[in-house]
Amino acid sequence: MQLDFSQVNLAAPSWDMFVILLVVVLALIYSALLGKNRIIVYSLGLYIALALSQLLAATPWGGMTLGVYNISLRAIVFVGLAAILFLVLPKILPGKLGESHRRRKFWPGVVVGIFHVGFLIGLILSFLPGDFVRYWLPLSGQILAAPVALLAWGTLVIIAVAVTHKRHRDE
Repeated sequence: MQLDFSQVNLAAPSWDMFVILLVVVLALIYSALLGKNRIIVYSLGLYIALALSQLLAATPWGGMTLGVYNISLRAIVFVGLAAILFLVLPKILPGKLGESHRRRKFWPGVVVGIFHVGFLIGLILSFLPGDFVRYWLPLSGQILAAPVALLAWGTLVIIAVAVTHKRHRDE
């Protein structure tokens, strides 16, 4: 995969610059409001929703589109499952994982939040029509929504959680 950074022009910002700015700003706000524990829970919800929507693609209904805008049934199932899991998972997970603590350090949440927001926006872009993404968001499509990029963003969330995990000493 060859990234074309020659399209980046700060004097005449494109939609790609908007998407990159959106990732950074959303990650900061997201991290400040939710905290690392809630972001982990929401990441788990995204992984489950993505897996189940991918399974739907293997069924006879997987390629079905609805309405004039050709919204795929897979995209609707993904958004619906993600919304349900975002609401349900924090309530059913045991212990502190479903809670958000304000007294914790801010930087672990920001690190995990950046990768989580990148993964989330990449997933959203991957459900949009390919022609739209290639025309309006060529660089963002490569950095966020390409299959290899989605794999990297999803894996980086897990690595960031592991790296920022606070280890407790038994005394």
